[in-house]
Amino acid sequence: MLARGAEAKVFHTTYDGEPALAKRRLPKAYRLAALDNTIRKQRTRREAKILRAARAAGAKCAELLKEDEQNCELLLKEVEGTLLSREKTIAPKQAFEAGLQLALLHDAGIVHGDYTTSNLIADGNLVTVIDFGLGEFSNAAEEKATDVLLFEKSIAGRANEPALRSHFEKAYLLHARNGHATLKRVKAIYARMRYASQSQ
Repeated sequence: MLARGAEAKVFHTTYDGEPALAKRRLPKAYRLAALDNTIRKQRTRREAKILRAARAAGAKCAELLKEDEQNCELLLKEVEGTLLSREKTIAPKQAFEAGLQLALLHDAGIVHGDYTTSNLIADGNLVTVIDFGLGEFSNAAEEKATDVLLFEKSIAGRANEPALRSHFEKAYLLHARNGHATLKRVKAIYARMRYASQSQ
């Protein structure tokens, strides 16, 4: 097993003799078995659909090799590189690439739902987006702004945080059709957070 999340395990495996990853959604004992099976199948189908749409839009994400809805499993091509969250230093060019990838997703009507450095794999300056388990098809400004906010929170405290944020937002504005509206919503969310903090 490579990783375990809230609803899935990821295993090393092979597909047609090549290294691959198997993502299996786990049964939830607290749900009725029939309902649980339906939910896991739906989420597996949705994630597969999102992956196909993301790649069709030109975004860098893991290639879907096989969808096994019956067993709630996706087979994915293994992605080379290191999680951005594990990099001692994140380069501004990597942050720029992260902004570009998010813009491509948003323009395709996809929100990631957990767009952090823990779900981005860096290979040099190239960045690949992984784990669309919380992804949705949506053009809602609030949800797009939340993706931006999550990334910016995930780089908070880095020595070069201002440069990373600047490069990330620059790429997003250059490539996202409604980038200015999304970043305006991000500022509104930050303002709400500050107000809530001051009110406590």
